[in-house]
Amino acid sequence: MTIADASVNPVLDLGIDQLQPIAETASGDAVADLHVAALDLGLNEYARRKFAIKFDCRTREGKNTSLRAIAKWLTPEQRCEAEHYRRLQTLNAPVPRLYGIIPGPDGEDLLFLELLDTVVPDHSSDSFSRFMAEEANVRDLLTAMARFNTIAPKTGYLRRIRSEDVAARLHSIASSALDRTAELEPDLSGDIAELRAFAERLGRSVGEFQRGLIHCDLYAGNLGWRSGTRELLIFDLEGTAVGPRFYDVALLLGDPSGRELCRPRIELAEHFLSQYAHHGGDAPEMGAFLGVLDLLWWARQFYIIEPWLNGLLRQEEPQAEYLAAFLKHLQLLIRGARESGSS
Repeated sequence: MTIADASVNPVLDLGIDQLQPIAETASGDAVADLHVAALDLGLNEYARRKFAIKFDCRTREGKNTSLRAIAKWLTPEQRCEAEHYRRLQTLNAPVPRLYGIIPGPDGEDLLFLELLDTVVPDHSSDSFSRFMAEEANVRDLLTAMARFNTIAPKTGYLRRIRSEDVAARLHSIASSALDRTAELEPDLSGDIAELRAFAERLGRSVGEFQRGLIHCDLYAGNLGWRSGTRELLIFDLEGTAVGPRFYDVALLLGDPSGRELCRPRIELAEHFLSQYAHHGGDAPEMGAFLGVLDLLWWARQFYIIEPWLNGLLRQEEPQAEYLAAFLKHLQLLIRGARESGSS
């Protein structure tokens, strides 16, 4: 057996004894001959630690097959991601197949997964907008979200999944990030007080919501189609958590204006709930569902404050456009606080 192009990519410096089990899991057959090469898929800065590779195999029965995989380095802090793939594929979650894990140096592991046809390979806003403009794509995304959210992890696995405590995070934002915002923009001190109260109200409400499995970063950049079937799958599972069960879909359908949706919000919400029920979830009635989405959407708008504020504070002189965008987002939250307080 031979491995070609070993200098092209660090993944290919691995020995054949390490790569053969990966290829056999991927192909489902014992491999007699194996050729491995790098694939140039133009992975950008978001994927510096990912490598696309191709296995050309001849099985012991003489069958020739060609398979693609993605290899991803995991830091010790990211090892949970491997367990998520291993556990969730047994629960019929919409995730790529796990082909194997190879321990690496310095406590890092190399994760091998089924390579998907990426939805937005360049992570550009234009690619994302084009994807979301197609109704079929949005419905596929909602179906994948519903399937993922209905997964009920068994107790042993459940204990190992982190908790996304939205109420605690909102409290932290109210008591820390908003204080720093007031220092940055003293003229907003009165508005900041309203935002603190709004964040605390949201936290109390969200803390009562039914909990379930959530991805926490479920957008088009973490989606891909399975080759051949065009089934939409979810990857980058390191942030997977247990939290408010509609946390993921709220970012897509929670905005009451529905201004960026390809179809009316109620129509897409009906599709999500039908898929949620179809895959075994206890779907709420529409009014209650939309109410939960609204509150979670506002909670996630508060989440945006922290990275935006940190970016501003790192700048010796805040960039005018960056600051203007930040203040515009604060005005959105202020309007939400006032509407919430008057309802």
